[in-house]
Amino acid sequence: MNIGNYLNRYSEDLRLKNYSENTIKNYVTQVGLFLNYFDKKVTKPSEIKEQWIKDWLLQAKSINGRKHRISAVKLFYSLTGKQPLKFKYIEYPKSEKKLPQVIDTDYILESISKISNRSTSRTRATSSPLISSTLPSRISCRLSTPVSLTRS
Repeated sequence: MNIGNYLNRYSEDLRLKNYSENTIKNYVTQVGLFLNYFDKKVTKPSEIKEQWIKDWLLQAKSINGRKHRISAVKLFYSLTGKQPLKFKYIEYPKSEKKLPQVIDTDYILESISKISNRSTSRTRATSSPLISSTLPSRISCRLSTPVSLTRS
């Protein structure tokens, strides 16, 4: 299989469709990996079976990686390979849904108690970074949320 020829044609097709250079670079890289993976098994991309494609997609380390692979190869088959139905039964995976991290109220109140009790706008403005710096990473909250908390 002449992989370089397919990648050049795919790159030209993407330029004709006015894709950005970064997208072209990323998609051509993904399709290059795809074609290299099947280089020993087939002589042209149209011979690659749907189940083989699914197996290759499952090797992606993340769901976003799998989505990126699908986008690149699906577009390759519709633009360059002239087989838009090759991906008819291959769907994008569902996105991961992560539950929010719950913060203990006592922890927030303790963080707020480290800040002066004055409630001027200047204090609020300067305390915002202090509050966010005392919270664990990847946790954020509106400033009004911890300010509105009171001890019972």
